[in-house]
Amino acid sequence: MLSNLNKPPVPLHLEYLQADYIELLCLVNVDRFISRTDVCNIFLQDGDLNDLNDFEEMHDSKAEKEDDNSQRIDDWFRHLNHRSHMFGNAYPFSLSQNGKSLERHNSLNDHQKLYIFLLLASQLRCLDKNIMSKFTNSFEVVSLQALKEYLPGNAQVHLFGTNPLNKDGDFSQSLKYERIKKLSEALLAPLQIKQDDFPKGDMGDEGLDIVAWLSIGDEAPGFITIFGQCACGNKWVEKQSSSGFYAWRQIIDLKVETINMIFIPHCFRDLQGKWYQPRNIHNTIMIDRVRMIRLLQKCDLKDIFTNDITDFLTKMIDYIEPSV
Repeated sequence: MLSNLNKPPVPLHLEYLQADYIELLCLVNVDRFISRTDVCNIFLQDGDLNDLNDFEEMHDSKAEKEDDNSQRIDDWFRHLNHRSHMFGNAYPFSLSQNGKSLERHNSLNDHQKLYIFLLLASQLRCLDKNIMSKFTNSFEVVSLQALKEYLPGNAQVHLFGTNPLNKDGDFSQSLKYERIKKLSEALLAPLQIKQDDFPKGDMGDEGLDIVAWLSIGDEAPGFITIFGQCACGNKWVEKQSSSGFYAWRQIIDLKVETINMIFIPHCFRDLQGKWYQPRNIHNTIMIDRVRMIRLLQKCDLKDIFTNDITDFLTKMIDYIEPSV
């Protein structure tokens, strides 16, 4: 059910990615358990992984290099320990008292299943291409629901992209121009483009996955508007601008700057619970794994997940990876 489990995510120095990888190994390991020693052996069994020092640091001795590698693995387990406290009852794993081993709970509640979904969505490289697309589509639906929970009940919140799960939505039109035209009408903002500006048959989304607005009820433009981008991979930093005001004001004559949001399945936190690398967040409200689970704590997963995702998660939770 999973692939590339023998290859850690890169770059290796990003602790939050390696913490995800350790959780994934624990999820499918035959005894639902993984120790610090296991992790060390996995990372060092391949010659290409012997040097965990991505910054090309110079070491005077083999002992110094081993000490540095050991410190790195300790840092990853400190992230896991912080997560166990930060997520509380939504965390599907538990750390040993000495903080040197991770174990998965035998039975999982809905919030822990949501955590597993987000963990897998952040590690798409380990999923088959067919189920990968289902995860990315479902992640947009999960993000949509999280935004609905965040905003007041009178807010309009919609999927905008070409998601097959949006076939009955307000922006389910296949052509990009038709969807943009409908959005401009909803925002009471004139179009800046013509249909001829797009290639014939263009069904893209122009980098916009979710739209939301709070109308004041009159026919004048200018009210709170949110444009959002959903990104499961590690290239979310570059994707932020695609849904931003400065990209979209060339398309729709927006009188007021929109609020830009980015939704990611990663736990983008440091050991204090703050953003891991705040310099990578560019004028954007980020909804990461922590915020996602908090926003969805009152939701029923049956209302969010498709049957395909529910079935896959059930199989994944029962699955044992013989090679781990």
